[in-house]
Amino acid sequence: MSTTAKTVIVCPHCSNQLQLDSRLTFASGPKSSAPNGGSGDVGELLASINEDVLESAAAKFVRETRERLEQYGDRIRMSDKQMDWLRKIATGANRKDEW
Repeated sequence: MSTTAKTVIVCPHCSNQLQLDSRLTFASGPKSSAPNGGSGDVGELLASINEDVLESAAAKFVRETRERLEQYGDRIRMSDKQMDWLRKIATGANRKDEW
C-alpha cells in the first residue's frame, strides 16, 4: 500500500514556496517481533566468543553487546553491520596477534 502527501513550505527569508511530495510505502504482512532473528542468535554468538583473545575494539563491542542483551533480552536491536561484525568475531576474526 502506498500513499502520497503534498506539503507546501514557505521560506521565512524570501517567502518563496516549495512543494514537497512524499511517498510512504507500507509493507503488508505480519511484522517480525524479533529483529535479527531474536536474541537467541545473538546470545549463541556471544556465548561462543572468548573476549580475552580479541583485539580491544572487538572486545569492547562484544562486552557492550553482552550488556545490551542482558538489559533488553528479546527486544535487542542490532543493525545488519553489527550482526555481520558479531558473526565475523564468532568465526575467528579480530583476534589478537601473538608475537
